[in-house]
Amino acid sequence: MANKSLILGRDRGADIPIADSSVSRRHAQVELLDGDRLFLTDCQSSNGTFVFRSGQPVRISQETVSLADQVRFGDVVMAVSDLADMARRAGGVPPSPQPGPKPAPVPLPRSEKLVRCICGAVITAGKPCPFCE
Repeated sequence: MANKSLILGRDRGADIPIADSSVSRRHAQVELLDGDRLFLTDCQSSNGTFVFRSGQPVRISQETVSLADQVRFGDVVMAVSDLADMARRAGGVPPSPQPGPKPAPVPLPRSEKLVRCICGAVITAGKPCPFCE
């Protein structure tokens, strides 16, 4: 799937759907590169795309990230390794096993817990999925 661009966002038609109001309909473009790196491009989202550097979120417009990094789309924080797995699934490629431990998650700036719906969207726990309604 190398070099295939996917759209991440709140829109039902997004390749990687994230059902969170802080995520724009077409929030970011994700490109899986060779060597298990991702190239992220913010699609002029309202709440920004961030990469964590030294534990602090740094807003980006375009950035190459590795599996050890963490990213934030609006208020949604995720490991790049999880994002890479989503990108592989969206592109029809099975996820590859990841050696070693995942990075410690960065706490969300709110008390809501995010979960994955059976449709694959990331949603707030206890709330209905807008994609499945």
